[in-house]
Amino acid sequence: MLVDHTDISDRRLMLIGSNGELRWQRSYSGILQGELSLIELGGKPYLVTQDETNLTQESRTTTWRELFIYSVDIHSGDLTCVFHGGTRDPDQGSTSILTIGDDRILINLWGTTLLVLDPQIALETNTR
Repeated sequence: MLVDHTDISDRRLMLIGSNGELRWQRSYSGILQGELSLIELGGKPYLVTQDETNLTQESRTTTWRELFIYSVDIHSGDLTCVFHGGTRDPDQGSTSILTIGDDRILINLWGTTLLVLDPQIALETNTR
């Protein structure tokens, strides 16, 4: 079982065997930001991170929101980014993510943009 853990100073993934034994754990402190969640698609795990940052320039504050989706190598804990999106509009709604069948992810970005992602194609494109 793959488990995500977030605390004030760390973002971590842990793989726990069927007997409860910790098989591996990886800290992604300084690499991953924001809220973590795991989804499974076609038997493969994906890590979703959502973060919000306030940027102030010349007394004007802008909120920057980002979403990343990573493929997780179940054997090593290595992450490969398959999607990155963001917005500077703070008045947007929430983001929802649904799996479609065994090969696609439906992403509703902040209630404004709807897209379908095939992470396998994204991985193939990312490695070219």
